[in-house]
Amino acid sequence: TWKALNRLMIRHEYKMAVQLAKVFKKEGARMERAFTNRIDPSLFDYVVTKQIEQSEAELGRVLTENIKATAKTFGLGLFKPSKSMMQFETKGPQSVWDSSISHYVEQEVGKKITRLSGTTRKKVLSALRDEMQASLGEGEALPQLAKRITALYDGFGKARAATIARTETHNAATFGSVETARAA
Repeated sequence: TWKALNRLMIRHEYKMAVQLAKVFKKEGARMERAFTNRIDPSLFDYVVTKQIEQSEAELGRVLTENIKATAKTFGLGLFKPSKSMMQFETKGPQSVWDSSISHYVEQEVGKKITRLSGTTRKKVLSALRDEMQASLGEGEALPQLAKRITALYDGFGKARAATIARTETHNAATFGSVETARAA
């Protein structure tokens, strides 16, 4: 039923959001450590970029695992009931599926990581500049600025993780459904 599919979608979204939030939390902690080390303010862009790059492999792993699981759940999981109800022949769905999902993941995950990292970098740098001005205006030292960055990451990390998870879960579920139709 529609409600059961919706609950299943929400479970997939939640799992991915939790994993992405952990990636962003680690990234925020690395940012805090980097800024606590009293770096030259002219190197902030470089430091932010390097910290984000360190997260890319883990981000790719989380996206790959979740996209594969979601596509299979919403594709192959729906394939068996559809096949029996509609009584159609198939073209070897499991092998077609595995290669289709692998191809999709190879094509899409790299692009998604590049876009997500670029967006994260822009958001962090913009917020960092705002926080630097506020911090300097209040006469704070770099350790206090580092704490502000961690608080900032905690706030946007969870919301960002939920948004990304929702988008990617729905994309993967749609892909799975379309591939089910193609395999039929």
